[in-house]
Amino acid sequence: LLVLDTFRYDYAMADPFFSDLAKKGIFFERMYSPSTFTNANMTSLRTGMYPAQHGWRSWPKNYPISDDIKTLEDYLDEAGYSIANKITMPMVLGETQAFVEDINLFAGMTKHEPFFLYSQYLNVHTGVFYGAGVDTSEVRYKSLIHGAGDFVKLAFQRAEEQQFKRDILWVIMSDHGIGLDNDKLSGEGGDVGAGQIYDFRIRIYCTIIGPDIEPRILDGAYSHIDLMPTILDYCGIPMDKPQGISAFDKDDSDRFIHLEAQSPYSVWPSEMSNVFGVTNGKIK
Repeated sequence: LLVLDTFRYDYAMADPFFSDLAKKGIFFERMYSPSTFTNANMTSLRTGMYPAQHGWRSWPKNYPISDDIKTLEDYLDEAGYSIANKITMPMVLGETQAFVEDINLFAGMTKHEPFFLYSQYLNVHTGVFYGAGVDTSEVRYKSLIHGAGDFVKLAFQRAEEQQFKRDILWVIMSDHGIGLDNDKLSGEGGDVGAGQIYDFRIRIYCTIIGPDIEPRILDGAYSHIDLMPTILDYCGIPMDKPQGISAFDKDDSDRFIHLEAQSPYSVWPSEMSNVFGVTNGKIK
């Protein structure tokens, strides 16, 4: 599972590497993050639930999920997978990124097969916010997108070097997007667009590549809550009462998914969401 932090759909599809990658597997034409923040979205991926259900809804407040909630890692662990690392929140900046960049770390974490490995690439996020003050220019962002492509290529290279006995299911996606200078928003502070459900903030890139996966484009609306049932479905692991839908089921073009954001006028949101919406990918 490769998560490219702060990675917008539109700029990803304008990049030759990522537009080509989308043709090699299941590509979600209308994938949306249920929240505008990383913690909520990654916990939704991990639990198959919306933020209002699992409880992680804001930043910088953090809430442990209930012990009663069965996670993606729980299902994989029960099925005999080696869990190289869990999708823990809040994340330690750069920690999981190093699992791909450091060849020794990658080799050590994937030596027991089958395995689950999660790596989150942060250079787009840190490059926008910290690399040059707050630089949300289009030129800078495009260069950061190119760097994310190099990271994905490196992950593919690491897998080839290890010569795994089993084939790999690759999930390559974003947690959420970001507003840039050319979106012409004012008064938003550094984390541009975090307080509203703009498409540039919540519409994300997501493609799944693996053996026996026929390349196709899914046109209906999907969310982070659909990735857990999709991954488990591919692995042949039944999931208890999934709320999301598997990408291997029939595409539902009329389906609506939920969206939320916090504090329209603040970089640091309030403790509870106060902007809500739904979308089917065509209307919001």
